[in-house]
Amino acid sequence: AERRDELARIRATWLGVAGSTFLSVNDTEHARRYFNRALRLTPKSAAILTLRGAADEIDGAVLNPDDVENTVVRSRMVREKVRLLQVAELYYSRALDADPSYALAQIRMGRAYVILKRYRIAQDWLAKGAANARAPSEKFLAAMFTGALQDAQQNHEGARASFEQAAALAPRSQNAVVALADRKSTRLNS
Repeated sequence: AERRDELARIRATWLGVAGSTFLSVNDTEHARRYFNRALRLTPKSAAILTLRGAADEIDGAVLNPDDVENTVVRSRMVREKVRLLQVAELYYSRALDADPSYALAQIRMGRAYVILKRYRIAQDWLAKGAANARAPSEKFLAAMFTGALQDAQQNHEGARASFEQAAALAPRSQNAVVALADRKSTRLNS
């Protein structure tokens, strides 16, 4: 039984890595398939649950109802965006049930709330995630998502400081560089 459990964890890890590869190129459909298979083997893996939630969060984040003129289609798109972000929230909650201090789930939960424009809750989750972040990649995401929150709240100086923190953690990150450049252009235009 012990050997079988170990093999299941190894296989789930492999499936998680494969799913992450698809997630990194925004192929959320294939990523979900791998994450779902991994969750059948390790249903309480905070890492896999968080990755599974991220697939829905990514899909929800890219839906922009303001790009659609038809009110019926726009209304459907709003509902789908909210549904995807709520599913992501459920996966993050399950991840945090499995490991209450799992920083990446806290950080991604914060981002989901930023997208939903629930800024106070987003700030709480991002602060928890930043406090628990140990890996540079976790600290980077906490800084980037906190900057996005601050930007949404019109706190441009705070956003600039957060994006500078992210850029210091990952100097070659295009996202951090673009976010900083955008802050500089905002400041020049005001």
